[in-house]
Amino acid sequence: MEIPKQNLNHRTKIKRLVVTFKNGCLSIRNNRNKQIIICAYLFVFILFWLNRGSLYTSDYFPELAYSFSSLVVNLFGTFGIILIICLLGHPFKTHQIQTALLRAGFTNSAGESPILMQLIEEGSIITYVFESCGIPYDIWVTKQLDIENALNIVIASITMGKNQKTIIIKAVDGTYSYPAKIELRTENIPVDEAELALGEYAIGQLVLSLNLYPHILIGGSTGSGKTVLLKSLILQCCYKGHRVLITDFKGGIDYLHHSWHNVTLVMDKHTLLESLEGLIDDLERRKVLLRSTHSANINEYNKKVGKQEQMKRIILVFDEAAEVFDKTGLTKEEKVFVERIENRLSSLARLGRAFGIHLILSTQRPDADVLKGQIKNNLDYRICGRSDNVLSQIILDKTDAADRVPKDKQGMFLNQDDVLFKSYYIGE
Repeated sequence: MEIPKQNLNHRTKIKRLVVTFKNGCLSIRNNRNKQIIICAYLFVFILFWLNRGSLYTSDYFPELAYSFSSLVVNLFGTFGIILIICLLGHPFKTHQIQTALLRAGFTNSAGESPILMQLIEEGSIITYVFESCGIPYDIWVTKQLDIENALNIVIASITMGKNQKTIIIKAVDGTYSYPAKIELRTENIPVDEAELALGEYAIGQLVLSLNLYPHILIGGSTGSGKTVLLKSLILQCCYKGHRVLITDFKGGIDYLHHSWHNVTLVMDKHTLLESLEGLIDDLERRKVLLRSTHSANINEYNKKVGKQEQMKRIILVFDEAAEVFDKTGLTKEEKVFVERIENRLSSLARLGRAFGIHLILSTQRPDADVLKGQIKNNLDYRICGRSDNVLSQIILDKTDAADRVPKDKQGMFLNQDDVLFKSYYIGE
């Protein structure tokens, strides 16, 4: 049975009051200044209570006058404390923000805007905590540009709170703009050996952990900055002492002039197959070592053994994977050879995580003709640069990158968590 819109609006008003009261109680518990306000109010109330007999007097009905004064003071105390708690739980600019969202059409089916529960400003970072009012999380993400325009902000992230009813937005002022270039420096490189810095987003540095996301897929149109991002990730891996194998069938011109350590450059399919078979052998050896030390993964193993026995992470990089895997125009024998490469790579993508073997694949268009589903499905961290709707859908399983990645800026990317960032670059 459908609930009339008027009843929904009435329920929402009550819900707003309840949410505001709860928020006020929480804010009082965590804020000393608000505790002082409540204590001051209670002090005034106690004074009124002690002097309630003199508030209203009557020579004819003294007992009635005293009871009336007591009732007035009690009502004043009860409603007053509720009002103050609601005011303290009512974030600054609440009405302005909700009006802006209403005008932008960001509402639920009953025409109601989300309820602002908290507004926290820490330096340049603004955190909004909303009660979603039935608006699903994916709608918040889809309507991100509308929210940014309505509130004049640049959103860094949209996440769900402890439950699906709470939405948390982290943002900066709408005047923020990304620098033309952000050079990778030593101080930008994360200390943790499993972490790689992708670049900067609106509220700071964007870092991924190879422990959580062992394999990476980077896509985007020509000139979007994929190779620049790749080179910054490779440099970090070298800095951390990882073994890096770069497959580049474009002649390797982007990598030949760099004096990187622990880097092997592969530029033909036969050498690539030999290298992959060598990595499969490495994986099998690592299985034995982990089993012998009762370790579940490379991290546990390295903690149990001496420094000389520790395993290095192996990073397998493909710059423009289509040059390797696209079978268009190949002979039958050549296709069989590419399939052998795909099979080895599938095994590494499926099993490499625990053993510290990681894949980073970059390609302009990772569709089914270029990248087998079994490989692509294991590339769990997705990054998309400048693209159209189709390319964005192939990489991120949604078209957001086509709208959010600026067409006139190189090095801008969107990841699978809808975080827009500017990648680092390394000087020549």
